[in-house]
Amino acid sequence: MRLKHRAMVLTALTLSATAGDLLLASSEATTKTGDFALASSEATTKTAPMPPARRRVTVAAAWWNVENLFDWVRDPRVFDGDFTPGGANRWTPERYNAKLDNIASVIARLAPDCAGGPAVIGLAEVENRDVVEDLIRRPAIARRRYAIVHRESPDRRGIDVAMLYRPEMFTPEGVRTYRYTLPADTLYRSRDQLLVSGRLHGARIHFILCHWPSRYGGRLSERLRLHAAAITRRIVDSLHTVEPGARVVVMGDMNDNPDDRALRTGLGAAPGVEDALGAAAREPGRAVLYNAAWPLWRRGVGTLVFLGRWQLFDQTIVSASLLGGESGGEAVAPRDDGRVRFTGMEVFDREFLISGEGRYRGAPRRTFRDGAFDPHGASDHLPVVARFEIGP
Repeated sequence: MRLKHRAMVLTALTLSATAGDLLLASSEATTKTGDFALASSEATTKTAPMPPARRRVTVAAAWWNVENLFDWVRDPRVFDGDFTPGGANRWTPERYNAKLDNIASVIARLAPDCAGGPAVIGLAEVENRDVVEDLIRRPAIARRRYAIVHRESPDRRGIDVAMLYRPEMFTPEGVRTYRYTLPADTLYRSRDQLLVSGRLHGARIHFILCHWPSRYGGRLSERLRLHAAAITRRIVDSLHTVEPGARVVVMGDMNDNPDDRALRTGLGAAPGVEDALGAAAREPGRAVLYNAAWPLWRRGVGTLVFLGRWQLFDQTIVSASLLGGESGGEAVAPRDDGRVRFTGMEVFDREFLISGEGRYRGAPRRTFRDGAFDPHGASDHLPVVARFEIGP
């Protein structure tokens, strides 16, 4: 904890911490079964696990790459020099707090049809736990009392993935990180993949949060994402081995579109619901995945503009056990903790998130536009929201 940073932030904020007791402990002791492990020594919330839902409820899980959410304090361990008061971005406490407010304002508007907004939110490009703590204290979302799952990654830029969750809706039961390592290039570093297993309104479910390697380097970078896809696939298969028919939700910035090779063949995510249900019926012992971003991608929907074109890098991928239907869903994974059915994914592409002028006109309203700080910019990515029906 950087005391100077914490003191300045707390002075700038008007609300005190509300989720301190809800943060997960940092212990990494695990109980392994094959390749999958739950962190059995993790301290979870003081809230008792909730019973299965007595009536059907709609629950949202969101994902958002919040574009370089850095504090302004120099960390010599990573390349964050641009995000300091004397750096290229002249990153001051005032700019930092403005970005936090903009992000929180967007989060407050996600999934208005679900009471209290998203139960779970995956975040990419957060520098450390401090910035996530600062985010959940912003006035726009402080009353939701979000708690945090975060682990520090070895990424050289210093960016991680993290999860926000509402303890009255989601109870974590285990956390594990998966390190990105390349046997042929041991010096390469990227983000860890974060697995959080728990109960969503009483129903057992697993969230895998990913930020696969970027496209820096052009086509040569594809091999990096194929390797990341293999890691994600291994997590899914391991869950399925330990818990046949496991309910799995993969959320992430894949830095690839749904029809790119890493998603199609590396992860093996089916492009349609019927494709996934058919595969689950034919091979009941296999962990089948459906990429819910496919239908949106076919319609030209994207979450960011890259090389002048909309791309759909931010995706939600679910296991067939969440799709329902006679040949999948509950037939694949019957349980006594209620039915869970995935009902769809949307890109939150509201007009106030889109830039109306300059070089990035028509693209997401980013933090810096045409070389200048935009006090109303939030991110160069749009959020995505997935919805689930849970109940008897």
